[in-house]
Amino acid sequence: NRLLGVVRSAYLAHASDAVIRRKGSSGGVVTAMLLDLVGRGEASGAVLFGPHREEPWRGWGQIASSPGEIAAAGQSRYHLSPLNAALREMHDARGDYAYVGLPCQIHGLRKLQGAGWRRADLRLSPIIGIYCGNNLYYEATRVMLRKLGVKRPEDLSALSYREGAWPGSFAARTPDGVVRSISKLDFNQVIPFYINRRCLFCVDLTNELSDISVGDGWAKEGSGGEG
Repeated sequence: NRLLGVVRSAYLAHASDAVIRRKGSSGGVVTAMLLDLVGRGEASGAVLFGPHREEPWRGWGQIASSPGEIAAAGQSRYHLSPLNAALREMHDARGDYAYVGLPCQIHGLRKLQGAGWRRADLRLSPIIGIYCGNNLYYEATRVMLRKLGVKRPEDLSALSYREGAWPGSFAARTPDGVVRSISKLDFNQVIPFYINRRCLFCVDLTNELSDISVGDGWAKEGSGGEG
């Protein structure tokens, strides 16, 4: 397809587990696939973008091996951060690993594989690509936190960009359990001011180089408010 790339089939889907479905940005499909792969022994883990272990207010590329780590990585995180740096941690890895990334990150991975990357023997499968319209500098997050009355992200115990009923809310949680939030649609207002300039020239919004591409359906019909 001229806009979507090579398409064998397409589905409108959501996770069958209600908890996983609610935790995701739009149905929890990727989290459900990863948990299924690991649960059946078809993957030892996944390379993905999840919450930083010491700094939960930001995402970071990492290797998730346990179901808990995979579930914690559910949901989108709208700020720039490296993912392929996590591949450095795989020098002693054995077995198959799934990989979840944005189009530009998978472009980088495919170039590594094509250039004879020394760990090209490491089986990364499936390569799961997320649809992407753009990504933002972290300052966008700081601005929205200040609007919520949070002066420093370091003061938070958790930060979510798509929490709650679809399409979700940008929600900041403090150590004392207080949650301050603003709707995802209101968060979108910062996009024109903090978009990464390279995103304006992106030629692949649907992750054509992945094995499986997954995007937010943005279809209210039949979503039940859970994506």
